[in-house]
Amino acid sequence: MPRISVIIPVYNCESYIGEALKSILNQSVQDVEIIVVNDGSTDGTLSVAEAFAEKDKNIRIISQTNSGKPAVARNVGLRHAAGEYICFLDGDDLFLPGKLEKQLEIFRRFPELNLVFHDVRHLYEDNRHDLGSYLGNAGFTELAKDYMAPRQGNIYLCRENFYNFISAYFLTIHTSSIMVRRSCLDDQGTWFPEDVTIGEDADLWFRLVLSNRVAFLNEILSYYRQHSTSITSNMADYLQGSILVHRRNLKRGEHLFTPGEKQLYEEKIRGYHWHYGYLLYSNYEMERARREYMDALKLGYSTKAVVAVAKTMLPRSFVRFCKTCLKG
Repeated sequence: MPRISVIIPVYNCESYIGEALKSILNQSVQDVEIIVVNDGSTDGTLSVAEAFAEKDKNIRIISQTNSGKPAVARNVGLRHAAGEYICFLDGDDLFLPGKLEKQLEIFRRFPELNLVFHDVRHLYEDNRHDLGSYLGNAGFTELAKDYMAPRQGNIYLCRENFYNFISAYFLTIHTSSIMVRRSCLDDQGTWFPEDVTIGEDADLWFRLVLSNRVAFLNEILSYYRQHSTSITSNMADYLQGSILVHRRNLKRGEHLFTPGEKQLYEEKIRGYHWHYGYLLYSNYEMERARREYMDALKLGYSTKAVVAVAKTMLPRSFVRFCKTCLKG
C-alpha cells in the first residue's frame, strides 16, 4: 500500500500536465502513487501522461469519456486510490518542494489530525506569480485568530468552530493544499457531489472540516495556475455552483453559526445571487435574472435589489435600446 495517493483529473492540459507530474515526482517522499484521470482530452494530454507513466511505475492512467465535471474524475480517482493519505492536484497546478514531507510530519506530530492544509500562490500564463500568497494577502491568520490556536513554528490547530469561519468568512482551503486521511473520506456518504460543475471541492471541504480535526501549515507549498482556459473562468458556472454549494452549507450548519456568522454568510450568498442576476440581466434573460434578484432579497433587503427587480420587468427591446444609446 502506498503512503500517499495523488489524484490528478485532467482535460486538455497538454501544456501543463508534464510540469504537474514533475512537481510530484520531485518530492522528497517517494512512497507515492499518482493517479491521472484523463477526462476525455482531445489534445496531447494523454500522450504526455503516458510518456511519464512508461518511465515511472507509480503513475497510473485511467481514461474515460469526457464528463465535463472535475467531481466525476476526482471520484473515479478516489475509487482507485490505495494510499493512507490522499492529495489532489489539478493538471495545470504544481506542488512545491517539500509539500508532502512537511504535511506528513504534521500528521506524525499530531496523530489526532485527519486533515492538513497549507497556503498557495497564484501562477499566471507567463510564469509570473504573485509576490504574496492567497491566505497571506487576505490576512487569514489574523482574521481567524479566534478559530485557530498557534502551535509549533508555523503550525495552527483549528478549533471546532473553524467550520464556522470557512463558511461565514471565506473558504481557506484550496484543492492542491489538502492532505487528508483516506479513512475520514470513507466516512463520507458522498465524496465530490457530481451535480455541481464548479464548487464541488468546497462542498467536500465543508463536510470534512465539520467532522474532523484540522491543522493549517502557514507556508506556500503549491501553485494555483490562472489562465483563460481554466474551468473556473466560466463565470455563469462559477456563480451557479457557488450558490448551490453555499445554500446547502447554510442549511447544514445553520444551528452552529452565531447570529453574526449567519448574517455574514447570508450576505455572502446574497452577493452570489446578485452577481448572477446581473449576469443574466446583461444577457437579457429577464425572468431568470428576476428570480436571482428575488432570492437575494429573501436573504436581506436592499434598495439596489428592489430597483434591479423592477428593471427586469422592462421589455427586452427597451433595455437593448437604452444600452445602445448609452454606448453611443
